Amino acid sequence: MRSMETKAASHRSRQWVWGAAVSVFCCVALASGGNSFFGIDIPNINFPTWEDDGTVEVITGTCVHSADKGKSKKYGFSVAASSGSDFYIYYDGITSNTGNKRIPISISRRWRDADNKKSSKRNWSGWTAIQPSGSINTHYAKGSAGNCKYESTNLAVAATIDGSVLANSYGGDYSGSFTVSATNEKNLTDSDVFDVSMTVVSADFVRITGMEAKAFVSDFHSTLVADDSFCVHSTLTDYDITVASDDMVGGNFALRRAGMNDLVPISIQFADNVTGTGLVVVTPAAPTFSGQGDSSSDTCSGGVNAMLRFTLQGDDIAGSLTGNYGTTFTITVTPP
Repeated sequence: MRSMETKAASHRSRQWVWGAAVSVFCCVALASGGNSFFGIDIPNINFPTWEDDGTVEVITGTCVHSADKGKSKKYGFSVAASSGSDFYIYYDGITSNTGNKRIPISISRRWRDADNKKSSKRNWSGWTAIQPSGSINTHYAKGSAGNCKYESTNLAVAATIDGSVLANSYGGDYSGSFTVSATNEKNLTDSDVFDVSMTVVSADFVRITGMEAKAFVSDFHSTLVADDSFCVHSTLTDYDITVASDDMVGGNFALRRAGMNDLVPISIQFADNVTGTGLVVVTPAAPTFSGQGDSSSDTCSGGVNAMLRFTLQGDDIAGSLTGNYGTTFTITVTPP
């Protein structure tokens, strides 16, 4: 018996029929005091649409009937994910999704004696987390022998999602299915499947992946060039990207000799592609530029869609002291 009720009205029509009437009487023996267990019917959990709302929780309830000879019996139950070993809901319901396209949820339960005449005896127990182990919990909860005589529910289940996880989730619809298995003291069993769903309206989201460290080996004469291709994802497609470094000389980015103050200029160019077409010069005075990201895949489906070109001029190398030079560039991607 679930906590939501529906009522249906019945109507009779009366007809006059001419003829003989025969009355037949019999008796029906009603079974009483039987061993019975049912009602592990967890309603589906539908979270409201989330948009920077912090941690959210939905609580739902049901009436569990567990009795023998008219007396309530205890029962236990487990919850298992229909896919995988942990509790997740998945973007578009695709259970192979990982990363920010699946959302971990926690599930907990509490119970009360809904058949007790004393209201003080019908208080809820404390919340206890349900582990996604799939094993039946200890017989902790008292069922109802009278269809939850004094309360509409005797079992409550809560699903909770952490706000920090949601803030980093991919925007869209999420869902997952969970299987409930239960047994009572008389070894009767019951089961159910319930769904959990949510729509996430994410903030404008960008991500950069695939950048690698670059190393040059110089003969002190040749100009050196290295390209670094990477992926930029943007839910808005457009994005702004900024290059920054602590090492600069003469208005240019620079490499610094290890442990020293000697600097070698290094020039940077950006292309909104991986072919080098339309390269744009990036300088400390103009470090920000724009591009078109992949709006459908946060990993560019395993590919790349942008590049940086680093150049060391032969004359600058030839005029530098022998040593190891390096720096760290911070690349920041933001919504436009």
